[in-house]
Amino acid sequence: MVLACLLPVFSVMAQDSSSTAEPMALPDLDGRTVTVAIENAYRPFNYIDTVSGEAIGWDYDVINEMCARLNCVPEFIQVSWEGMIVAVAGGEYDMAGDGISITEERAKQVDYSMPYITTIQRFIVQIDDTRYETAQALIDDPEAQIATQLATTNYEVAVKLVGEDRIIGMSDFPGAVQSLIAGDVDAVLIDDVAGQGYVGANASAVKVIPDELASDPLGFIYPKGSDLVAPFDAALTSMMVDQSLARISAFWGLGGPVDDIGTTIMLQATDEMNPEFTILFAAAQAASLTGPLMDQAMSLTVFAPTDAAFAALPEGTVEMLLTDPELLGRILQYHVVPTAMLSSEIVSGDVTTLEGSTVTVVVDEEGAVTINGANVILANAKATNGVIHVIDTVLLPPDVAEMMAPVATEAP
Repeated sequence: MVLACLLPVFSVMAQDSSSTAEPMALPDLDGRTVTVAIENAYRPFNYIDTVSGEAIGWDYDVINEMCARLNCVPEFIQVSWEGMIVAVAGGEYDMAGDGISITEERAKQVDYSMPYITTIQRFIVQIDDTRYETAQALIDDPEAQIATQLATTNYEVAVKLVGEDRIIGMSDFPGAVQSLIAGDVDAVLIDDVAGQGYVGANASAVKVIPDELASDPLGFIYPKGSDLVAPFDAALTSMMVDQSLARISAFWGLGGPVDDIGTTIMLQATDEMNPEFTILFAAAQAASLTGPLMDQAMSLTVFAPTDAAFAALPEGTVEMLLTDPELLGRILQYHVVPTAMLSSEIVSGDVTTLEGSTVTVVVDEEGAVTINGANVILANAKATNGVIHVIDTVLLPPDVAEMMAPVATEAP
């Protein structure tokens, strides 16, 4: 199962159970294929996961969900940012999703969707850089060089702030962030949402200067006169009404959390299109742990193994554990830390779990995190009572791992 299946779509369970409102009637696109231009280089909207090699992000979740509601099939095509708007304007693609700022100039070339979020532009700098406590200090330093992506509103804002002589134009934001980490530039100017995504991926290397520089509403783009604008706006509206858009946005760090940890896991486990965490949720039920995971008085970090992680255990292990709630409860509690920790707050060392034993956390030079060797493949899924980090391996307390070693040896 590809990593994209980990990501919450939440369409089926998203509507508040207390609501009696009828679902919105939406257009039926009759299975139409919709070509979507996408960069795959703009966290958290779209990027290539370094562990799985899969293209993931907010754009994929939201566009997949809109097409599920409209009966269409999205075909995602990787396109460089520099030519994306012109290509859509020329009808080469049906739409584009890339966190695109809505501007009057661009609206002369393409049609926009309704705005789905407003982002703030900010600077990010090296984590140990004490020269720039404020954005103005950086702006006032005539030697400071600022990297940002070419042909973006970020570039336009940078020009207004410091002039072109101090700007290093980059073809994409990953390159800009790597230049910052390498010390080749002093700062990157970027949207706050994307900036937080890159900070999360490089938590030990960069930080955000909180001062606001400019704000931009974002939307999808379509060729002028496209018949897709109205249907997709209707789908977006329906997702706003039933909070599924808010849930996806919260999962990717584009908004505040909507659900507690237990409900977040439950929603994903019961999603009809891309179910994930089905084994984790079943295990939590069998061990009577769903209540604590939903407790708003708690502040938790959950390292959540995927279905694929459970499937990698020796044959018969999951079935055996489901018949032993006490042992299962210990294993699940070993995945929970009684303190909410975003990736930017995680440091290398031993951390005590709810089970009582410790897990060993390693943060490498690039900010990648492992827990007892398990890779964190998706970080910072925020919930109202903590945060979820998705991992690719089931964690076992030391004595349980030793006890189960013969099982692994005997497995075919």
